[in-house]
Amino acid sequence: MKKTHRQLLAGLTLILILGAFYGFFEVATGQNYTAHNRLRRTFVDHPEFIPTKETVKIGSVGMDTVVADFYWLSAIQYIGSNALAADYKKYLGVMLNLITDVSPHFVYPYQIGMLLIPDVNQRYERITNEEEKFHIDESIELGKKGIKNNCDAEKIEKIGKIYDLNRLFADESLMEPCTDAMLPYYLGYVSYWNNNDPVGASLWFRVAGMHKAAPKGGRLMSAIMQGKTGDREKAIIMFLSLAESMDPNPKSVCSQVTAQLRELLTKAFANGAEIDPKLLQQVEEIRKKAKEDLGDKQEEIDRTDVSAYCSSYFDKSVREMNLKFVQDADKRLFADSGEHAVNAKELFDKKYITYLPRDYQKQSAGEVIYFYNHKIKNWDFEMGEYE
Repeated sequence: MKKTHRQLLAGLTLILILGAFYGFFEVATGQNYTAHNRLRRTFVDHPEFIPTKETVKIGSVGMDTVVADFYWLSAIQYIGSNALAADYKKYLGVMLNLITDVSPHFVYPYQIGMLLIPDVNQRYERITNEEEKFHIDESIELGKKGIKNNCDAEKIEKIGKIYDLNRLFADESLMEPCTDAMLPYYLGYVSYWNNNDPVGASLWFRVAGMHKAAPKGGRLMSAIMQGKTGDREKAIIMFLSLAESMDPNPKSVCSQVTAQLRELLTKAFANGAEIDPKLLQQVEEIRKKAKEDLGDKQEEIDRTDVSAYCSSYFDKSVREMNLKFVQDADKRLFADSGEHAVNAKELFDKKYITYLPRDYQKQSAGEVIYFYNHKIKNWDFEMGEYE
């Protein structure tokens, strides 16, 4: 009886799936749209009615990929029709988890989930902070599931321990850790911009950077994110590594300036003491001269190709050094007052620093200033003016 019952259940499930395929065909041909849309609306309003992986696999009779494709097409069709109202978020996470359970190596559902689930359109959506946090967590878990199912865990563990990007990106044994470069790239994006997690973002951008097909900005973003963690030393190591990789010839300006800055900055971090303002001024002069020697006349704000000159990475290394300088001073202010400074100018006015470092990035409307970012609970930079 048990075998007969299982066969009957499998047969009924298969009939339901075939019926769903038929319903989808009817939608595509304009027939019975209202009835089919009502059924799909039920799934949207009640995601608990979406079948489980086990139920789908019983009825798929080995056609898991085909069934996953059907659910995927149905999901994106609904999204396309309802994206402005964002109703799809009520069931999208559950549906994409089902699709990736049935077909774990199908990468697009992971990617779409990370892009759409955590995003909030203020013009059309009215959701609570709790709902927003739920969707962010849901998208990150989906992304990590994609990493687990489509990446080499051993490679990722090794990548996570290397901060010298020049050495890391030259290690052929760690290349192509995932089947698709955009899985870690999008996870890096969501980790920082939606979840304020620069540590995780730095790792995932680093993993993305190990792919030949990854966006060029992945490697740069891994260094920028490391700076936002407050670990300035590792961020500087990353930026200098990128600078050196532009022209590894020992006699090149890129290599020589990298070596010079690395030596100065390593000494500055070695003893754990606060950074000497004279060192910052010395480093700034080296940065300016390197820019001139390389013929780099473009300000960062105007640059369209960040990899045009290695001096772009020198710029960012010096920025991280400046941030470390004001960050250390702010710790003393916080110890005295229990409050963080608004920006570097306040530290200067209150005599916690005797030198106000200026950022290399300027434009007619203002300049980049250093400020305490309460959102990430660390020092950061933004376009503005010191009052």
